[in-house]
Amino acid sequence: MKVLIIDDERLIRMALSRIFNKRGHTVFEAEDGVQGLNLWKQNKPDLVLLDWIMPNMNGNQLLVKLDKDHMGAVVHVMSAYTNETNMDQLKDLGVASFISKPFDNVLDIVINIEGTIGK
Repeated sequence: MKVLIIDDERLIRMALSRIFNKRGHTVFEAEDGVQGLNLWKQNKPDLVLLDWIMPNMNGNQLLVKLDKDHMGAVVHVMSAYTNETNMDQLKDLGVASFISKPFDNVLDIVINIEGTIGK
């Protein structure tokens, strides 16, 4: 499975990437929405983990620029700012789930996410 991790926090990208790689997935990383949009279009990932609050282009702006079906990817939004994230808006954008940061257990998150699309 092709996984795209879009997050401006390097440590979060590294932690998620390491686990997805160890579980046999191909991982692409982007540090902001602009880079993420380019990687998304180039690689057509199966799964995207998208930070909601980022510089240059936030998660909402990125999703609006894509087709409604997100080019076939299952999208999970991540953010520490739960009060600023409108769950109805996420559903309207086709987002599968919201993951609160900081993470309690990164491995559990990866296993749960894999279950949303099959490994």
